[in-house]
Parts: sequence; C-alpha cells; structure tokens
Amino acid sequence: MFKRGQITIFIILGIAIIIVLGFVFILNQKSPVQDIPQQSAKLSLDEASIKDYVNACLKTVGEKGIRLIGLQGGYLNVKGDSVYNEVGDGLPTEIHYFFGANALPYLWFEKKSLLPHIDKIKTKLSNYVVVEMQNCLNLSQFEKQNYKIKKPNIKQIESADENSISVDYSNAKIKADINLNDEGTIIVLKYPLIFENNNQRIETFDFSAGIPLRLSVVYNVADKLLKNNLAEKYEVNKHCASFASKDKLVNIYVRTNLYDYNYVVQIVDEKPLLTKKEMPFKFQFATRNAKLEGDCVG
Repeated sequence: MFKRGQITIFIILGIAIIIVLGFVFILNQKSPVQDIPQQSAKLSLDEASIKDYVNACLKTVGEKGIRLIGLQGGYLNVKGDSVYNEVGDGLPTEIHYFFGANALPYLWFEKKSLLPHIDKIKTKLSNYVVVEMQNCLNLSQFEKQNYKIKKPNIKQIESADENSISVDYSNAKIKADINLNDEGTIIVLKYPLIFENNNQRIETFDFSAGIPLRLSVVYNVADKLLKNNLAEKYEVNKHCASFASKDKLVNIYVRTNLYDYNYVVQIVDEKPLLTKKEMPFKFQFATRNAKLEGDCVG
C-alpha cells in the first residue's frame, strides 16, 4: 500500500500536468491571431523598395556590360551578336586577335584607326542593359505573395535605330540612356513595372545606377593613341605625359608578339581597385602591322 506522502506527491504532479496542458492549449488558441500582422507585413510592398531592388540589378547589369565592352575593344562581341543587335567589326572571323578568352578587334588596321565612335559604344551598352535586365530581375518572390506583375519581356533588340521600345500595358517606353563622365558611368533606365493585388497597385518606371568604371577616360586614351602613325616605330613610354589621367591611375601596357607586328594594347584604370576594392577596369584591343613598344605606368 502507498503511504500518504506518496499519494500526495502523485496528486501534486497530476495538478501540475493539468496546468501545463491548459497553458499550451491557450497558447495554441492565440497563435493564429498573432500570425496575422506577420503575414500582412510580408505582403506589404512600396515603390521605394522596388526601386532599390531594380537599381541594384541595373548596377550589376551595367557593370558587367561595361567590363565586357572593355575586354573586347568597344564591342559586346567583335564577331557580332543578334541578341543585342551587335554587328561586330565587319572583318572575317580569322582576322581577329585571339587573346585568352577574348577575340579582340584590330583597332589599328591597314594604317588607320578602327576605334568605334563613343556614341556607338553607348548604344551597344544601352542594348545590353535593356536585354539583360529581365535576366537579372527575380520577381517570383512577389508573385508568390499574390502580386500580379506586368514587366518587359525583351529578348532581342530588333533595330539599330530603335531609340525606345513600347509595351502594351504602360505609356512609358523602355529606354536606357548612358551618361559618361570623368568619374564613371551613369545609366538612366525607363523600365515600366506594375505590381497589383487586391489591396494595391504600384506602377514605377524610372531607375538609375552610378557605376565607378571610367569608360570615357580609357576610351579617350585609346583614341589619342590610335590617332598617331603607328606604322612607324612608336615608343609609347616617351609620350606618357600626353596619355596620363589627372590622377595618374591609368596605365598603358603593350603586349608584344615576337613573330609579327601584331600587338595587344591594354589601357588599365586602377581607380576601381584603390577606391572601391574592385577589379581594375581594362580596355584592350589589337593592332595589325603597327610598331609599338614601351609602357606607361603611374
């Protein structure tokens, strides 16, 4: 037989268990009410948050496009690419200088400069941005929150004269303007987006990104170099002062070829590395039947 003390302990334990179970039941009853504000917060959306996300994407796409153009001497693809309406340099494929992973254009060819005009390079970058934005933007997180989204679907640039592209759901047209200055590149993008659900409708289309890659600075150095008579012996290192940037951060390297007069010229801006801890910006191209030697560093 149990002693009276043992019976008392069992009674106390039983009461404690009943109290705990009752407390858990009360919490479970309250939890659905507490979840409502969390769900509402998750579903809320405003124009500022959309702009922040799209601007960040624009900066990523813009930087990738600028670096690609730099590595291929002013082209997205020197052999042409119909997606961006890139016609290439018009030379046969075999008349390119293959340097690492890149096919470089001969920007000095038959004793003259073939450097693309800066306005054409800006158009190439604009086309790249318009096409690649949809590949960068991932709006599925909003679609999962019951938003219906209207967005551009530009898979190819159809015309070289295409200044802006219409969409059937907005009066705003798609257009990317490229602004170059001595500090970097600014891209201003019109890109209509509409977010709708039962509670709200947001339409926004103006976006922008500043990219610290000085395309105009390295381009001007290339232009100045290619205006010289490179068919005669040209010692780059004797003219460094005429090519130097104000901050002395743009260098010129001539990669010589021991077997013929084909060279690779690399114009390298070190500023991104020193100010943003990013890779230096490189603009490179080949020369044919030029006689170059010497570098400009610092």
